[in-house]
Amino acid sequence: MIMIAVYDHYDVLDEHYLAVSGLVTIGIQFVCFLFCWFCKFDTITDFSAATNFIIIMLLSLILGNTYQTRAVVNTVLACVSRLFLAALLLYRVCKRGKDSRFDEAHEELIKMVIFWVAQAVWVFLVSLPVLYVNGDRNGADVPLGAADYIGWGVWGVGFIAEVWSDLTKLRFRNNSANRGKVCKEQIWGWTRHGNYFGEIAMWWGIFISSMSIFDVSGAVLTTILSPLYTMLLLLAFSGIPFAEGSALKRWYNKPDGGKQWEDYRENTSPVIPVPPVIYRNLPPVLKTVVCCECPCYVYKPEEEKINSEAPPMISKEPVPASESVQPV
Repeated sequence: MIMIAVYDHYDVLDEHYLAVSGLVTIGIQFVCFLFCWFCKFDTITDFSAATNFIIIMLLSLILGNTYQTRAVVNTVLACVSRLFLAALLLYRVCKRGKDSRFDEAHEELIKMVIFWVAQAVWVFLVSLPVLYVNGDRNGADVPLGAADYIGWGVWGVGFIAEVWSDLTKLRFRNNSANRGKVCKEQIWGWTRHGNYFGEIAMWWGIFISSMSIFDVSGAVLTTILSPLYTMLLLLAFSGIPFAEGSALKRWYNKPDGGKQWEDYRENTSPVIPVPPVIYRNLPPVLKTVVCCECPCYVYKPEEEKINSEAPPMISKEPVPASESVQPV
């Protein structure tokens, strides 16, 4: 009954159901935050984000009530990617028994609030291309075109890369013989973060498909926030900087003094898959500009020493938006 009422009066809030999706997202994340905070239980954290994606995308499709091919395909593709991620992350956190990101945050309310607010923003912004297409009645009349097929192709490449990366790393880590080794198998020999490449490619793909209705819906231009925010998050905040940089200390504490990691980094692109023989011979400027090899990804022992000698302070580590953007 609630959904029918919202559908009959959709223009009271907004034509693309952004307000409804935003309110649903806030509600889901707030309830999950309360549960995790008071119960000190973090197993559902990433699962709640993935299911939040699915709920608001399916809700916008139902409320839009056009069920045109573009909307259905984009919704299905996005939901499939979130279902895989939800299953993978739930399996991983259940196997570990906890989410180590919250070992200290459980005692600091502000940190937990920041995390859950960031997660809600992440879910909403990244869903924008799907929400706009599902709620655009003018766009329903636009026939499928090159942008749709190119976008779905890009999504396919991204999905294969993410699934391949995650399952390869999962199998690698489940083998006790690989303990203390850098994973260089299969796609990990071409990219240090194939799962991040896949995540970025998938949302660029869905955005490209949404471009098909730009002529009839100027507001859809804001959907570019989805792939841009995903890239910003993974490349500059809680993605690679959180996984590399100071986090690489564990490799430099090994007997080889970090040589294993240095060799891997020298031959392997951070995000975009590139054959090692090509990557290691690229000029440094191309590695930075084209392959996103940023200085902040490098481990700097001198900074680690300064930090260890400094008086205790509030942690300045970036709060990850979701462990879905952490390496498996």
